[in-house]
Amino acid sequence: MKFGLEIQVINKVRLIKFCNTKKKNAISVDAYNEIADILNKDATDDNIIGTIFTGKDEYFTSGNDLSIKMDGDMDMEQITLEFNRKFVKMITALLKYPKLIVSVVNGPAIGIGFTLAGLSDIVYASNTATFSAPFVKLGLCIEGCGSYLIPRILGKSKATEVLLLGHKITADEAKAYNLVSKIVHKIDIDITIKNLIQELSELPLEQLMYNKKLMTDNLIHNLLECAEREAKVLLECQTSEYFLTNMMNFMSRRSKL
Repeated sequence: MKFGLEIQVINKVRLIKFCNTKKKNAISVDAYNEIADILNKDATDDNIIGTIFTGKDEYFTSGNDLSIKMDGDMDMEQITLEFNRKFVKMITALLKYPKLIVSVVNGPAIGIGFTLAGLSDIVYASNTATFSAPFVKLGLCIEGCGSYLIPRILGKSKATEVLLLGHKITADEAKAYNLVSKIVHKIDIDITIKNLIQELSELPLEQLMYNKKLMTDNLIHNLLECAEREAKVLLECQTSEYFLTNMMNFMSRRSKL
């Protein structure tokens, strides 16, 4: 396991599992960089036909790992810039990935967990899964192209409830709004992944890539621009007094644990 990720290849399918269980599978900046590197490498590897994301134990992911690790002489501004750079690198890798991306959401998907579902080609969810995006309450902005994709998936009214008011939606609601294509029982997550791997491994790679390109080419340009716009606003939010106060309170609570 590396950077809170369990990574393996099974029968031509890359399986990436969020395993930072002490922090409810929160994703670190190093994990974002690792995922980007893997996706970029696999994009041209004829032995890989697709990628499945899932989480270990109860959570899919609780979002960004807000723990701050000072690195040498880097100050807070430099750390924030480095985080944004690696985060955008991962989003760009996801958008340009020419093969199938499947998210098997085994539990709560918060923040980037939610927007990762929106970026995926297929989403399956357990009956215990929930989707939420508490960006506004945290003093942050929508990320992972969620500002473009989520309103188009959920519709304007529901997306506004979720993205701006922070409302949580259940797996059943997510399926009703076409974010999720299938709900499976929590105890069937492993067999669902096993069956998916078998199904994906039998697909002809070249034809799969041709057809995904036809389905996504018209979107990619808009999504790449969206990722850059979100990153600029995110940087402004991360330097705001509201967010910095939240971070100080978070780190203070964490130090007392």
